[in-house]
Amino acid sequence: MKFAREANSVPALAAALDQVVLCSIDGEKGDGPSLEKQNEVKGHPTFIVLNADGAAVGRWSGYSKSDKFIENLSSAVQDPTTFEQKHTRYQSKPTLADAEKLAAFHSSRGEAKDAVRFYNEAQKLGAGSGKDYRQDIFEATAEGAFDGTITLAETKAAADAAVAYNGRTVDQLQEVAGIMTVLGRKEQNREVMVPYLKLAMQESAKSQDPEVQKTRKRLEPYSVLYVEKNEAKAVSLRKESLDEGWQQDPEKLNAFAWWCFEGRVNLDEAQALAQKGVDLAKDGKTKAMILDTMAELCNVRNNCKDAVHYSELAVAADPASDHYPKQVERFRKLLAEK
Repeated sequence: MKFAREANSVPALAAALDQVVLCSIDGEKGDGPSLEKQNEVKGHPTFIVLNADGAAVGRWSGYSKSDKFIENLSSAVQDPTTFEQKHTRYQSKPTLADAEKLAAFHSSRGEAKDAVRFYNEAQKLGAGSGKDYRQDIFEATAEGAFDGTITLAETKAAADAAVAYNGRTVDQLQEVAGIMTVLGRKEQNREVMVPYLKLAMQESAKSQDPEVQKTRKRLEPYSVLYVEKNEAKAVSLRKESLDEGWQQDPEKLNAFAWWCFEGRVNLDEAQALAQKGVDLAKDGKTKAMILDTMAELCNVRNNCKDAVHYSELAVAADPASDHYPKQVERFRKLLAEK
């Protein structure tokens, strides 16, 4: 196994693995949902190192390179204090190591403000160490913007700081551009995304890194739509970026329809393809998700009556969800106001 080979290159971790049992849990199956709730998991993947009493001694989230995973795991094994103990220790004697761990802990629990606070403290404590946390501060701030606990203005300031850092890489710039584009589309605020898209496309054009070029291709439809303002070309590029056979896959049909909805482009075709996705969907949750897209498309086209209808169908398709009843109420209110 690749992991085993790399673990052997880190003596501390190789020894620590003798004390560790690795366990992968699917958050949607079996005991997964209850364990996620119990451990306050907010996103995937989330990694939690527990001691024999079931208390977390290490916790972080997100995909990373194998060396970073090894570093996180090794650190948790070497410092098996609980996070309550880490908090207490930090209050009496702040250290960079604890600031990093506490920032990652709060970030993995969706506690964006606390994560930002500890990353900012790590930035101060790490001055002169060669470490920089501006990208981490931005990512944690953006998480807060998505859940409404941090303002868009604060997020833009964090993005500007991350982009201005001389040591940042092209792929980090692309990440900033991607996140700000998602936020900008969510808020229907073109100006939030345009500066970062421009810079990311300019710098990535010079790179020979195949991963950078793959990301550049994913960002291109957004750049064409919001920077060049060429809707037809953007739609065409977005279709080209999809996997072969996407027009027969209900989830991919929905993804394209939602892309059009958020961009407020190609709405006629988007609705037709979403309807095709509904017809192809066999799973109730998948069908409900696409019906929700249908409702949003109807609403943005000022057809609140049909928006209510599709939301009611979504409730019937996935009665366990608490999202779709809220959508029914929302669209009924909009219809009444008209």
